Amino acid sequence: MRERYHKGKIALLVIWSVIAAIILGVMLTAMTTDYFSKESFGFSSGPSQEIKRDFDQSNFNAISVYGAAADVQVRASSDEQVHVSLKYPQKDKSSPYAITTENKTLKIQTSLGWHWILDFGGTGNRYTITVAIPADYKRDLEIHSDSGDVSLPNQLTLHRLMLQNVSGDSHGGHIEADYAEIQSTSGDARLTELKATEYAIKQVSGDFSTDSLSGRGKITETSGDLKVGVEQLSGSLEISSVSGDIRAALKDGNSAKTEMHSVSGDLHSDYPMTYADSHHASAIIGSNTSTALSIHTTSGDISLTRSK
Repeated sequence: MRERYHKGKIALLVIWSVIAAIILGVMLTAMTTDYFSKESFGFSSGPSQEIKRDFDQSNFNAISVYGAAADVQVRASSDEQVHVSLKYPQKDKSSPYAITTENKTLKIQTSLGWHWILDFGGTGNRYTITVAIPADYKRDLEIHSDSGDVSLPNQLTLHRLMLQNVSGDSHGGHIEADYAEIQSTSGDARLTELKATEYAIKQVSGDFSTDSLSGRGKITETSGDLKVGVEQLSGSLEISSVSGDIRAALKDGNSAKTEMHSVSGDLHSDYPMTYADSHHASAIIGSNTSTALSIHTTSGDISLTRSK
């Protein structure tokens, strides 16, 4: 018993030592950047500063945004140019943003260091990247965010969309692309519509939902719920989750060789299904059996409904 007590004390001491080291590192970084000045540390929102740049879209084929902890907003441009707006707190005297054009790619990057951790303010203290894209852009767009929210416009047509968000929510309107890949580690993703020749959606922890999905591809989820309205199947669709419920609505007129499987969960379908047991069901919906619709979950319920 005494030996177990001493081991517990040692483990607790190690934990507190790590916490103290982190706090010390934060304080040293803050002091070297004059972050603890009288006017810079507080809980009220402060004034922001803004950098604006305009670009001719004919000069590049791709836009790459690395947001770090900044929020990323994609908007519709009112003209034929790409407009970039970078907002950050006025108290930040560093240069947190870098804009470059190389290899036919417009790159927008942020490097916020410890500033975003120490910033407790409101909207005036937010780091924000806003990119306004012309309606006829139809090229590549890549967005990488570590801990900021990502918003896409109501209408967006691209050749290729790559969206990666580590910790933050993502949402958008009607998105059309030849290829779309959406990845989220911890955060929800919501699209009104996704129409892509091919798509890959990967969620680790967080919910994903879309009212209208067209094309072919895969949706995978580790921990979270999936809600998908299937508008049109141009190829096979696989929806899978480890822990979470799956709700899919298949619009009338689609054909698919359908299979549902849940290890520990209930199955429901508006379509007549053949049940191998309470956890396995299959059906031929329509006449085209070359298209497959597979829905699988380890722990969660599955619901397949009809929509008109």
